[in-house]
Amino acid sequence: QFADIEDENKDYEQAFATIREKFQNLLGLEFSTESVRTSQSVAVITALAFIFVPLSFLASVFGLNGVNVDAKWFGIACIPIVVISLICTLSIGGIIRLWERNQSEQEGLGLDKPSEKLPLIRFNILAKQRNTRPSGREHV
Repeated sequence: QFADIEDENKDYEQAFATIREKFQNLLGLEFSTESVRTSQSVAVITALAFIFVPLSFLASVFGLNGVNVDAKWFGIACIPIVVISLICTLSIGGIIRLWERNQSEQEGLGLDKPSEKLPLIRFNILAKQRNTRPSGREHV
């Protein structure tokens, strides 16, 4: 009987370990989902900032006490500022996408890993000396 109780206890321990692992996976999934939602919100806020910050600067310039400019020039000046902001935003986004694509292609070709034939030498500017890993390769 004691052996049966031990076997049953082991089964319960395994079931508990499985349930605990599933719970930790679900908790990790929830944190990941929340992180994605937060990053999407930040992306929207950043995109809006690319438009409103230059316009705010322009409003500050036109609101200076020493600047006497007719109000119609504010509307005329806003259009090029918005266009320039959009062009900068889209070009920066395109550059980032190209860089990410290039990085993924390099990873696919194995170009991101240093060659084992050549030693990796880095120079620590603050210490003004080379630091060497225990494997014989050098690092910062």
